[in-house]
Amino acid sequence: MTGETVSIVVPNWRMKWARMETWTGLEAALLLTGEDPDFMGRPADLEIVRGKIRDKHANSDRFHIFCARFNRRRFSGGWDERRPPLEWIDAAIEKGLLPPEDFCRLVRKEQDNAEKLLAAGDVDPRERSSLLKIVLAMAVAKYGYQGPTARQRIAAAIRQDMEKMLRAPVSEQTIQAKLKQAWREFGHEVEDRTVNSK
Repeated sequence: MTGETVSIVVPNWRMKWARMETWTGLEAALLLTGEDPDFMGRPADLEIVRGKIRDKHANSDRFHIFCARFNRRRFSGGWDERRPPLEWIDAAIEKGLLPPEDFCRLVRKEQDNAEKLLAAGDVDPRERSSLLKIVLAMAVAKYGYQGPTARQRIAAAIRQDMEKMLRAPVSEQTIQAKLKQAWREFGHEVEDRTVNSK
């Protein structure tokens, strides 16, 4: 066996969840007990999840014990609260729970890679401009976005639509930051067109 390369195949759902910006408490409990939250269509109700876990496994004790201990964690937002994956992992370990090591390593690696890419700013400036223009155009056209000074709940609406349509949760803070960035760079074009169209 010396000199041979061993490749480890990571299920697509694990990679997808490892790359996500945030998880709810319920998603974290499922992921950190080795379950895919998508296998049940992501119900928000803990009792429905418990029933599905019971139906799927003859022995569902691990999930139930995890939930009982996890419920007394330091976060106050309940099972719907969204936090970065590494915060959920650290909270689970602090509670004496043992999430799957291979999955935790994968999450740490993917989250580190995402931070490095953000810090490096590895996006071509033209591509970045195009993406910001697309974001701004959709926010203005679909959600009536009027700039960061307007008192609107657009980031919350966009987050809800992203979760419904794409199952891609992104925090409201991130959405707000991208909208502000897009407005800062291209908002004057929107304002010019609005004035000229009257």
